[in-house]
Amino acid sequence: LSADEADSITDYSYLRIRVTANLSGGGNRVFVTWAELEVPGVPGTSSDTIPPTVSITSPTNGITLSGTILVSATASDDVEVFGVQFKIDNANINAEDTSSPYSVILNTTTLTNGLHTLTAVARDTSENTKTSSPITINVNSNISDTIPPAAIAICSPSAVTTGDSFPCTCSGTDNIAVASTSESSTSGSTSDTLLTGTFTYTCTVTDTSGNSASATATYTVSGENEETILLPENSYTWTKITPAVATIMENFDLGIGVKEIKIEVNNDAQNVELTVTKYDDKPAAVSISKEGKVYQYLQIEATNLADKLERITIQFRVEKSWIAGNEVNKEDINIFRFNESVSEWEELATNYIGEDNDYSYYIVELESLSYFVISEKGVIGVEETGEIGETTGEKEKRNLIWWVLMVLAVLILIIALIAIGRHIKEEKQQTI
Repeated sequence: LSADEADSITDYSYLRIRVTANLSGGGNRVFVTWAELEVPGVPGTSSDTIPPTVSITSPTNGITLSGTILVSATASDDVEVFGVQFKIDNANINAEDTSSPYSVILNTTTLTNGLHTLTAVARDTSENTKTSSPITINVNSNISDTIPPAAIAICSPSAVTTGDSFPCTCSGTDNIAVASTSESSTSGSTSDTLLTGTFTYTCTVTDTSGNSASATATYTVSGENEETILLPENSYTWTKITPAVATIMENFDLGIGVKEIKIEVNNDAQNVELTVTKYDDKPAAVSISKEGKVYQYLQIEATNLADKLERITIQFRVEKSWIAGNEVNKEDINIFRFNESVSEWEELATNYIGEDNDYSYYIVELESLSYFVISEKGVIGVEETGEIGETTGEKEKRNLIWWVLMVLAVLILIIALIAIGRHIKEEKQQTI
């Protein structure tokens, strides 16, 4: 049986084998027999009796749902899983899914309101089957899911060279279930690193109710002999933020001194985009440099949020190696915000909240966004001209000295005039 003949076989339950023997008398005698062969990967031809394992991973047990949802499961077998059939109340949901990851879309509007049972039946290539533990869902078509998912775009490492593996991944979470994710890059490809430059990677996540959100991350591709100068930037987009739910932005690039941003609004905000950018030096738009030991300059900006923002809470992070290397007490780290109206760095109420092996963490509550600097406490700034700036106390002290000198000068002048007047008067009297 040649390889080409074997590839052409479609019925694997048996094979016809022709055996030809040359006899001493010169004649040929033909024997034809039937034999069942074991063909791996084809149902019904194996002696495997061990069933696969299977479990439903989404949705969670007891959840209340509406609209269209994604049902997913994991399955494994000692030989090979052939497919997974999803069932609702013991009735099949679409056809058997024969490729991992195993999932199916369920339209709950076709079900009555109330409790229903989800199961998944895994089948291996030997026709052994296993049914998962049941998951109970509560269908309530009277509710409407308006909460968008959270998109997570991560580019790690954020600097690669041409020919390296594509560094970015797209994922998301949702209060009910994520239906799909999509990705794009300004390089034109999300599978290779052939072009050099700095590119923006976008991850878009859609939930089963049609709500969507996007997040972006940047990555830089350089040639083998090129030096990479990288300014990390993270950007998140939400289609809707509601007053009832605090919206959290996290999973920042490790080069950015921000761990988490929590947004609270007083009115619905549509198509909100929040961007955090790190600067290696003072941003050009800022006229005053921060004097003293500076860990990092940042810009945090948002669109379609200013008049609806009630509170924004930011967790900053500082590398412990920087704190130790600069001989700064971890409790003496502070966050400063640039006040554009008076061109000054304002010291914010900053609380140290803890540390891990690599970072110390701080928290600040804000009502508006701007440029920020993470620095040691107590020193305000350096003017753009290069002159050393002053703290408020130093400025007041200098002004007081000037006032004292001016008063002394006036007093001396008055005394001198009085003395001159007396001298002139005495000369007149002597003349008389």
